[in-house]
Amino acid sequence: SLREEGNTDSNNQVFGMICAIATNIEDPKARLAAIIAQSTTSKEMSHPLRALMPQVSNISMLGAPILVQVLALLYSRSNLSDVLPPSANITVSNVPGPRQTLYAAGAELLHIFPVSISTHGIALNITVQSYRDQLDFGFIAGANIIPHVQVLSDMLPGEFAALEAAFAPPVPDIKSAAE
Repeated sequence: SLREEGNTDSNNQVFGMICAIATNIEDPKARLAAIIAQSTTSKEMSHPLRALMPQVSNISMLGAPILVQVLALLYSRSNLSDVLPPSANITVSNVPGPRQTLYAAGAELLHIFPVSISTHGIALNITVQSYRDQLDFGFIAGANIIPHVQVLSDMLPGEFAALEAAFAPPVPDIKSAAE
């Protein structure tokens, strides 16, 4: 997010950045530390772009999708997508949601099912949205690259358990304390 602290404007202020997700690091604690360091560096590099935000956020609701569609069409028709490697193969978005309970026609909203889009060359889009004190995940995958995306979803609880265990305080050794 390019949003400055305290900014309450209701427009989108987002920025795409390249960030390694440290899949080569086995230890969950070290992997998370590497991701945080990489994303912090990438965010710091985006600071000069904050000055452009007023111009970008003033693009009309109709103008932005049309512009993106035209640019995507030009990219596709030029065959650049066939000769240039994609800059990334996964997109991860985190969307902060409301902390309070929401209702629709009197019914309590229990979960938010985040759905996003994937573009040419992107094999996987993971969107995470918070709601109250929970995280809801959405996975969109290229079926020719990740035919069984449910496997990723099924692995998520185990990965969260590994992170919790890595950050849990050490259990005191009662036997050695009694000696």
